[in-house]
Amino acid sequence: MRTQRQDTRAPFSIVEQWIFHLDQESEPWSVHCEVRVAGRLDSDRLAAAALAAAARHPMARARMARFRPGDHRYWWEIPDLADHLSLEILDCPDDAALDDARDRLESMDVDLGSSPPFALTLAHRPGGDSLLLNLHHAAADGIGAYRLLTSIARAYAGAEDPVPDVNPLDVRDVRWQVGSRGVRDGLIRARELGDRVCGGAPARIARQGPGGAVTGYGFRLLRLGPEETEVVTQRRRDPATVNDLLVAALAIAVARFNSERAIPTGRVSVMTPVNLRPPAWSGEVVANILSFVSVSVPASERSDLAGTQLAVEARTRAQKARRLPGAVIDVLGLASVTPVGLRQFLARTVRHPISDKFVDTAILSNLGRLDQPLDFGPEAGTATEIWFSPPGQMPLGAGIGVATMNGEMFLTVRYCRAQFDATGARAFAEAWREVLLGG
Repeated sequence: MRTQRQDTRAPFSIVEQWIFHLDQESEPWSVHCEVRVAGRLDSDRLAAAALAAAARHPMARARMARFRPGDHRYWWEIPDLADHLSLEILDCPDDAALDDARDRLESMDVDLGSSPPFALTLAHRPGGDSLLLNLHHAAADGIGAYRLLTSIARAYAGAEDPVPDVNPLDVRDVRWQVGSRGVRDGLIRARELGDRVCGGAPARIARQGPGGAVTGYGFRLLRLGPEETEVVTQRRRDPATVNDLLVAALAIAVARFNSERAIPTGRVSVMTPVNLRPPAWSGEVVANILSFVSVSVPASERSDLAGTQLAVEARTRAQKARRLPGAVIDVLGLASVTPVGLRQFLARTVRHPISDKFVDTAILSNLGRLDQPLDFGPEAGTATEIWFSPPGQMPLGAGIGVATMNGEMFLTVRYCRAQFDATGARAFAEAWREVLLGG
């Protein structure tokens, strides 16, 4: 393994530009990743480990360069060392105190103008500490966020932290993987976009909250123990994947939740990130190496979980065969030819009027089965919990993350406070849990 070279300047990728334009202070595009350990974490040692991890990954210490409205691209500056470290240290005597700390951290818009593009909270808790990460999504995706926490854990434990023999800045350009290869790809993707425009607006999750101009995020955590996780996985029907099952259960849960509130539910559309890292290093590199697809589940395909997951599987298989994860990249590439000032103006003025037509019902991101829990060494111990979630601005309302570790499934429902209050979030999360477990 070679040491990753230190570049001082790198252009934003197409995905990073898009995420930057979607970011807003009231509902920031942050990636939430959180682990709990069996023991206690030392704050000074943790700070040193976080800075060492940032030094290991260029995008983990990147900051956004100043730009002018007439510029045609944004640039990252990659300093040799981070400018500072945002690390809050708290004593959380109970879950309520931790919930408040999580809500506050993940509702904070991380400043891209300084390095590193992430913030941490160390929560000392009875029975084991928690480490919470807020990583600006423009710098990295969910895989990248977990990889960053991996480096922090290894640095804390004094363990080796090998990286793949690739340039972490060059591999951010995903156009070579999924970009259009010719007229046929272009026609297929244009037809898909046309079908989406003509397909009617996706369903919205019924709101159950205080209403008014509330901002920020809240979280509802669901932990399925080994027996419950086994029940869920046994409900999978070949050739569907666990991810297909999760999407199907979410679509049914949305319809059930809405029905209980006398809200009709048409086509449920679930956005799912697609990890574009090759198999040789599928869990490596702190960066955005992804695209997105939308999986539609009409009412006619939501009769039961067995049938719905097979319908989802057929749709996702067709999307892969037609290389539709590249459609988003093509569209974003067309937009990138305009000056950045115009792009920012359009993102702020056009997004909201058209969002109900094009924005999905919810987003679901799955880190998959993690082979081993993070190990922070003999004093702090290994991770006993892992929580993760993507952002979900209105009108999405909910960004849902899934991770499986030690035979347990950790489900995080991250919701906009404009969408749910705590009671509404609990009811929605329980509706999803009941569908997963066969209730």
